[in-house]
Amino acid sequence: MPFEFPIPVQIAYYRIERAITRPVRWLAFGRVWKRRILVAKITGSYGKTTTSRMLAAILKASGHTVGLWCSDGVLVDGRQMPGTGRSCYYGARRVFRHKNVTAAVLECTVGGQVMQGQYAPRCDAAVLLNVSDMHKGQYGLDTVEDTARVKQSIVRTSTGGLVVNLDDANSAALADTWPASAVTGFSMDPQSPAVRKLISHGGRSITLSDDGEQIVLLGPAGDLEVLALLASIPETAGGTARHVAANAMASAGLALSLGTDIDSIRTGLEGDAFAGHLKARFSIVDAPRFKLVLDKALGPMALKNGVQATARIEVSGRRVAILSAPDATTDDMLSQMAAAVANEFEGFVCHGAAGDRYAAALENSTVSDDMIFREKDRVSACKTALDLVKEQGLIYVQVAYPDHHKPIKAALGIACD
Repeated sequence: MPFEFPIPVQIAYYRIERAITRPVRWLAFGRVWKRRILVAKITGSYGKTTTSRMLAAILKASGHTVGLWCSDGVLVDGRQMPGTGRSCYYGARRVFRHKNVTAAVLECTVGGQVMQGQYAPRCDAAVLLNVSDMHKGQYGLDTVEDTARVKQSIVRTSTGGLVVNLDDANSAALADTWPASAVTGFSMDPQSPAVRKLISHGGRSITLSDDGEQIVLLGPAGDLEVLALLASIPETAGGTARHVAANAMASAGLALSLGTDIDSIRTGLEGDAFAGHLKARFSIVDAPRFKLVLDKALGPMALKNGVQATARIEVSGRRVAILSAPDATTDDMLSQMAAAVANEFEGFVCHGAAGDRYAAALENSTVSDDMIFREKDRVSACKTALDLVKEQGLIYVQVAYPDHHKPIKAALGIACD
């Protein structure tokens, strides 16, 4: 349907289509269930794709032929299938139709849910990672509570395990609506009262060790099992991107709910990625005269996490940020994103569709005008950043899509692998 139609018209169109095709969808999924395909759903405001890819790697390590549907597209056993990279029901259908798939991992977005309904009427395990206001004003969602309601409806289709983020109120609230024995919680705080509460009620919790270097599983009987070393998980960039630990915990919780053994979880988290050709959401590149950080961060919280991780990288030179955002990004979101980066860099280069508005948001924060530079495109932004950064400095790039890694490296004069 043409994008220029108003959102209410688009929603009405897809609801009519959904009502007409529902019997066919249910029959098709019935065949999937008969084949005994394990189905996991991942939803949240941020971290969905990283969690989905980690879970796919774990299931692959346990012997499954995994079909993954996420914002990277359709992947079966690590191989990219032709088609779009937009998360929706039709991508999930392609996973189910593949005859060799024994486990399906589905990234579920708010837009896909509102427009096209559930990708599958039920699943074996589901996780709600977090809820933020990044969808406020989109798809007819006016409040954070509206977004939470849509996301909670996705995970409630689970007929088995439920994984909840104990650090997020909208996710943690689901734990009280589920049998405790089927709930796995995760938290970045090993001393969190919510962790102990869930364990005391018969559930499981995954958290960091006291020294923050390991991901551990706490069982109902008080037993402790090390699932992975944080620095050994490739997506953490050697432990720098500590926020990725939450995604690793979520994927491990889902794997446990699907009956996966501990050794496969450890192998999947610490081993090779599910699809080697896909770039990590957060990566560090050592260039001759500076360090380059590539971070896919489209929302305020994701950007804040990436910037905090970047602050852990020690350099003696100047720190410069190349910032961009989709044109649909609201002014409120840009203000929050500007606040996340304002005090962390010594130069800001804005480009892209929302470049001027991004620069204006920085001006309205604590950033002085002489530190903000406006460029029309990515190439000119990279050239400006190169002029600003000094020897042994750092360039942080907010990347819209992972396939932009190669052109960004080329524009910065870095050889591409």
